[in-house]
Amino acid sequence: MAGLPPRDRSRSLSSSVKSRSPLETLEHMGFPRDRAEKAIAATGNHGVQPAAEWLLSHVNDPHLDNHEPREYIVYLCPTGELRKTLIEFWDKSVQLCGWNAAHMYYPHITLCTFFKIPDNKVNLIDTIMNVVIQEIGQWPCNKNFIGYFVKTPHHQYAEQLMIKVMDVFLKHGIEMRPQMKQIHMTLAFQYDADHHDLLMKLAQEINLHCDASWEIQIYSRLQDLKTSEVRRVIQNYQPAQSDELHLLENDFVYMAPEEHEHSPDGWYKGTSHQTWDFRAFPWQFYCQMLADGDVDLAQIYASSQPGIAHTPQRWLFT
Repeated sequence: MAGLPPRDRSRSLSSSVKSRSPLETLEHMGFPRDRAEKAIAATGNHGVQPAAEWLLSHVNDPHLDNHEPREYIVYLCPTGELRKTLIEFWDKSVQLCGWNAAHMYYPHITLCTFFKIPDNKVNLIDTIMNVVIQEIGQWPCNKNFIGYFVKTPHHQYAEQLMIKVMDVFLKHGIEMRPQMKQIHMTLAFQYDADHHDLLMKLAQEINLHCDASWEIQIYSRLQDLKTSEVRRVIQNYQPAQSDELHLLENDFVYMAPEEHEHSPDGWYKGTSHQTWDFRAFPWQFYCQMLADGDVDLAQIYASSQPGIAHTPQRWLFT
């Protein structure tokens, strides 16, 4: 009998490597399991490379082995022409009336309160988004989906959606509470009372019937930073002293609100999102306060999901 032909071990090995999950791959690379799970959660379960880069950049992070789970929240966010129109309102209101607390946020509708997911259960987000897609696919068409408040019957549809999401989470031991009060999009709050009439006039000029798409987005944050202000780095800065923060363009810097009162010279203490270093940084010329997100939204590390494009005929997932 003729002998068996030799096997191509490289092909078999390649297939084995491809079948590994991101967690298995990171463990195979030598990262401890709990750190690998933390990195996967922090980067939104987007694969091995972002998680590995996160681990390497956080090598000096004193909180790296903190096992406190991240907090998550679900938003319904406009895209397309409606988002553009809302951002124009944001810009005009800050120019004419000054900053108010709504300028810290993306235009969005909050669908639930913050809830915690252990790092080893972040894969549940994909399961949840499948539930969302199936449920919203059954919603009837209506051109007037969004105003300042979500009107009936869409208010009930959103509630039913989040109750189904809550049930899925509960089956896995995770408590999540849907937003049961009147679902709405905030345009301005915590503003000077003298500006109320002008802000109301600007809000009434928003064209709520322009073309719009909607995306269900899941965001996460670290509980320790939920009261922090966020600065986006707009220009690189090379430290001149050992106690200064290395600023890299498009990084985020988290800063305690009380730093405004403690700085005599325009230098503030802050934490880099990329490296988690905590040092002094110059705000002026190098950083800008986010008008496109707060600390909750700056940490966008849940999964990227299909959008919901609304047309007069049907809901489309893109």
